[in-house]
Amino acid sequence: MEGVAMTRFERTTAKILATLFGLIVTLLGGEGLLGKTPVAFAGPNPIGACRTITTNSTLAANIVATPTQNPCIVFGADNIALFMDDHTIDMRAVGLGAVAIETAGHTNVRVEGPGTVLTQETIPCAALVDPAVPPGSITVSGGSNVRIRDVSVQNVGPMGASLMVATRCGTGIVVNGTPGALLLDNLVDSYARGVWVVNSSNVAGGGASLIGHNIITNNSASLDLPSFGLALDGTSDWVVVHNIAVGNGGRTQFEAGITMTTIVGASGSNENQIVGNSADMNVGSGIEVFAGSIGNKIVENHATGNSPAFADLADDNNGGIFVPPGSNTWMFNNVCGSERGDIPPGVCPVTIP
Repeated sequence: MEGVAMTRFERTTAKILATLFGLIVTLLGGEGLLGKTPVAFAGPNPIGACRTITTNSTLAANIVATPTQNPCIVFGADNIALFMDDHTIDMRAVGLGAVAIETAGHTNVRVEGPGTVLTQETIPCAALVDPAVPPGSITVSGGSNVRIRDVSVQNVGPMGASLMVATRCGTGIVVNGTPGALLLDNLVDSYARGVWVVNSSNVAGGGASLIGHNIITNNSASLDLPSFGLALDGTSDWVVVHNIAVGNGGRTQFEAGITMTTIVGASGSNENQIVGNSADMNVGSGIEVFAGSIGNKIVENHATGNSPAFADLADDNNGGIFVPPGSNTWMFNNVCGSERGDIPPGVCPVTIP
């Protein structure tokens, strides 16, 4: 039996490594990812105010939006880029529902940092109405082959101070109905929800679907709203790799640092690969799979110090009871202290019944 189990492990690991290698080759290829890559030399089309852009554009100064300037920067064409050039889009005056950047259904577009988005989304929070998806401070809607890289998206108080958990609202980054998106090297801090990927299952020709090397922290709310760090919601065939998710989630099940779920999505979140992430010290579980999300592979993650009530790793399929072989693949090479639900016994050193 040990030889058979090892063979299965090797096959699964080889498949994951092959997928990751293919994504890395795609990323390094540049033109294969987003067609002809826009060039940032000499700062094309410098802008210093909110507007719709139809060509490659570069922030030439910090932008402070007024309450009527929402969204601030809107993409108006395919195949273009916004270069933030280490500037800030300050949306604090807008309050709830502030959108600094909206891709507006366009394809082959990207937002390139370094740069910062500031918002002040505080209570009373707007209710989530199924099936509507509230906007994010950066909203990617429709289209495909969209990249957001090296942007700090922060929800702060009037003087830039961190918001208390009881006051936080909103979502940092929303990807809605967009196959083939890449979120790379971003910071998302102090919202009710950090990164929400909705109904964006990968499709043939849609490009790479990758969330990698982001820091997703302190996205937690004490109100009766969904609260999480990163959620794949009705979203399948993505790779989530080498992210740090700390201090996220809520005080009920499925509000985790990283979760595969169905909140407003049209289906479960299936066949995703969750590899090499750090999901530690979250308010909810570290990594959790909601009932109805199957075929996901959770490999070589570090999840410790998360909610004792909800466990470091959790799977709600099969009524929260392990039914061999399980609905998802939870590798024994995850580093974790506690597990719950439809996970093989012994994945973590301590098991919560």
